[in-house]
Amino acid sequence: PDPLINILKNILHGCNQSGWN
Repeated sequence: PDPLINILKNILHGCNQSGWN
């Protein structure tokens, strides 16, 4: 997997954990 995808996934995960959803 590309690092870019990993970063994107990390951001998505962070947003979800932060409560951006």
